[in-house]
Amino acid sequence: MGQLVPYRRAIGGDDPETPAGTPTSPGKPGDVSGGVTPSSATGFYSRFQLDTVRGIKELGEIFKNVVEHLGTEVELVLEIRANKTDGFSETVQRTVSENATNLGATGTEFE
Repeated sequence: MGQLVPYRRAIGGDDPETPAGTPTSPGKPGDVSGGVTPSSATGFYSRFQLDTVRGIKELGEIFKNVVEHLGTEVELVLEIRANKTDGFSETVQRTVSENATNLGATGTEFE
């Protein structure tokens, strides 16, 4: 994954010591937005290619630097694609299918 941009700098803040979510400009009393006008963007989509060895660490970085800033209406979907030139054995197919089903996967299939 490339270099991550601290959240404050990404939204125009210039003080790296200011915590994320701190208003960038003063607002009216009681205005929790800090005077920041929301944009017309109402949705977000992104796709990540995760390394099979470092995937857990990469997921942690994605949660910290992306998901945490998106609020509570976030849907996360994990898609797994695997290929094996000489094919998957019946044992592997059964094990993976059962494990995936027990872990809540939908649309699990081998082809």
